[in-house]
Amino acid sequence: MYMYGALKLSKEYERDYKLGKRLYMICGGESGDMDSFATWAKANIDLYERRNGYEMRPHAVQHWLRKSMAENLRSEDMWRVNCIIGGYDSLDKTTFMSMMDHYATNLPCQDYMFSGFPGNFGYSIMDNLYKPDMTEEEGLDAVKKCIDQSAKRSIIHLTGFRVIVINAEGSKVIEGFKPEI
Repeated sequence: MYMYGALKLSKEYERDYKLGKRLYMICGGESGDMDSFATWAKANIDLYERRNGYEMRPHAVQHWLRKSMAENLRSEDMWRVNCIIGGYDSLDKTTFMSMMDHYATNLPCQDYMFSGFPGNFGYSIMDNLYKPDMTEEEGLDAVKKCIDQSAKRSIIHLTGFRVIVINAEGSKVIEGFKPEI
């Protein structure tokens, strides 16, 4: 779940970027910086795959993006983007999710991750519900409970969410997760 403190993010801009078959990046920040960073990242990840004949692993993408953002900090035109990178590593057969802020500070791989004030409610729910062997349906039910509690306890009117499911078969986007208060 990606929300930004007490601010409601505009629906005008896409915030999720597909970087590979089993790799997504969700961003928050200035819209121009998000588009610039995501377009640059996608193009370079595609270039890597074309040159080497295989996709970068999620862990490698996260480290490369972090290094690139840290180098960019020293420029006049730094990217002001916070992002969550999630994917499935087909070699290790493991999932990967990590968060990085605009200062290139990294929160290492976690089983679940939230950003912003409403995320505080999500962590308490997932601490109780998360199991490593959850089915997709159980995972979506847990996410739904997090959305419902965030909507119930937050002062912002939350209208709808997009959920991205990434697994061994690939990725899919589920639209229309609406809170039930």
